[in-house]
Amino acid sequence: MFKLAAHQLRAIEEIRQRDVALWYKPRTGKTMCPLAYIAEGIRDGSVNNALVICPASAITAWEQNIEKVPLFDGYDALDRDMLQEIVTITSYGKFKTMQMDKGTHRPPHRKVRPRDQFLKPWDIVIVDESHALGDRTSQQTRAILQIAEYAARRVILTGTPDGKRYEKLYGQLKFLDPDLWPKVADFDAEIIKERDFFKKPIKYHEDRALELRDHYGIYARLEECYDMPPILADDIRYVDLAEKAAYNDMLKGNFTKWNIDPQGGGTSGIKRLQIVSGHIKTDAGTVQLRTAKETALADYILGTDEPLVIFCQFRASIDLCARIAEDCGRSPVTYDGRADLYDWQKFQSGQHDVIVAQYQRGSQCIDLNRADTTIFFEPTGSSINHEQARSRTRAVKTSKIPTSNVYLVTRGTLEQKLFDRMIAGLDTPDSMLDRME
Repeated sequence: MFKLAAHQLRAIEEIRQRDVALWYKPRTGKTMCPLAYIAEGIRDGSVNNALVICPASAITAWEQNIEKVPLFDGYDALDRDMLQEIVTITSYGKFKTMQMDKGTHRPPHRKVRPRDQFLKPWDIVIVDESHALGDRTSQQTRAILQIAEYAARRVILTGTPDGKRYEKLYGQLKFLDPDLWPKVADFDAEIIKERDFFKKPIKYHEDRALELRDHYGIYARLEECYDMPPILADDIRYVDLAEKAAYNDMLKGNFTKWNIDPQGGGTSGIKRLQIVSGHIKTDAGTVQLRTAKETALADYILGTDEPLVIFCQFRASIDLCARIAEDCGRSPVTYDGRADLYDWQKFQSGQHDVIVAQYQRGSQCIDLNRADTTIFFEPTGSSINHEQARSRTRAVKTSKIPTSNVYLVTRGTLEQKLFDRMIAGLDTPDSMLDRME
C-alpha cells in the first residue's frame, strides 16, 4: 500500500479550490492527483463525468494509473471501477474534427471544433502535456479552447510549460481562464515586448509572464518529491567535421552544386538539415558528410554493456545510430513515426538493449528508466522536447546509480551553437537559423 506524497496532496487540494495548472516535472506522479480528486468526487456526488485529453502515447499510461488507484492508501477497487466507468480518455487527434462553416459574410470554409460526443457539460476536463497548446493558431489548441466553456473544473498538466518562449502560455492559461484575454492582441500587449522581422517574439515582459504562470499553477521537481539518484554533470564530447570545405560550401547556400532547389523548402529548412550530424537531404538523395561523431558513438557503445537511450532529430540519423549499435553487437530498437506506438516497451522489457528515439516521438509519456545514460546524437530546436527527453530515464526506480546525459557535438558548426542554446533551455526556431553563422 502506497501513500500519496505531500506534493500530490497539495495538488489535490488546489484542484478542489480552483482551476489550476500542475507545472509538475515528469515522473512526479501528477496524473494521480486529478484521479484522486475525481474518485473523491464520485463518492460525494460532485463528479459524475470527466474528460482527459492527452497525447495518444499517454492513453495507456492513464489507463494503467487508474488500475493502480487501489494500491494507494484510502482508495479501493470500487474507486478504480467507478473511474473506469466515468472517465473518458481521448487523444488530441481524436478529440477534434472539421466542419463546414457557411458564414453569411464569407465563403464556406472548414472550421475546427470538438467532436459531437465531447460537446456536453463535464464536471472536470484535464489536458495532459498541455505544452501542446503552445501554438495558439493550431487546430488542437483552437478545439480545446472551445471545450473549456463546457467544464465545471479545468486542470492542465505539464512539466515544461513554455521553454522560455512565453507566447506558449496563451493557450494553456486561456483554457484555465477563458475570460483572461478577450482578444489575442490583449495577450500580446501584456506579454510580448518585441518581435523580429519574421514577426516572431524575441523579447518578453518576463516578470509579468512569470507572475501569471505562478498565479495559475503550482510547481514540483522530481528531486523535491522523491529520493532520486543524482544527475551527473553534462558530458559534452566535441568531435571534428572532416569535410569542412563541403560544409562551408553548403552553409553559404551553393544550391546548384548540391541539387537543392531554393524554391522548394527555403534556406531555413536546408540549414536545419545541414547543421544536424552533417547529413544534407537533396533532390538526389541524402549527402552524408564524414564526421568523427560516428566513431565517438561507437566508442561509447563499445565501452559499456549497460542499456542506452539515444535521441536524434531526423530519420537518417536514427537509422545511422541503429546501424552503429548493431555493428557494436547491440540489439537496437528505433522509435519514431515509423514505429508502433508501444515499441518503446521492447526496450523497457529487455528485448532490446538500445533504443534510438526521435525527440518528438520519444520525449513524452514513456518510461525508459531501464537505462541510466542518455546520448544526444544531435540537437533539436525545441527546448521542451530536450527537457522531456532528459527526463525519460529519471522515473522513480530502485537503482541509485547516477543518471548521465552525453552530448556529441560537431565542433565549429551551427550544430554546436544549437546544442549550446538547447542545453541552456532556449528554443531555436527555423527563422533564427537563417541568421546564425
